[in-house]
Amino acid sequence: MAQNDDDPGVLVLSEFAGAAEQLKAALLVNPHDTRKLAEVIHLALTMPLEERQERWRALRDVVMEQDITWWRKNFLKDLDALQVGTS
Repeated sequence: MAQNDDDPGVLVLSEFAGAAEQLKAALLVNPHDTRKLAEVIHLALTMPLEERQERWRALRDVVMEQDITWWRKNFLKDLDALQVGTS
């Protein structure tokens, strides 16, 4: 992983990103709202270490669990469900 788990950064993510649905421990923001974006960046930069570590662990767990195999299985399951519905 690219983060130091002893002193991790905070993920600031557009609420419009597809990953926003998965990565709920990120700080989600509308990138078009520049005032709110600045507030969220400030929050990320001043967030206490314990909270940063909790968020980092939660994000890491999601990424480790919902890997490419998870995505493939879910995509094919959803595709099968669509095909059954159109028969």
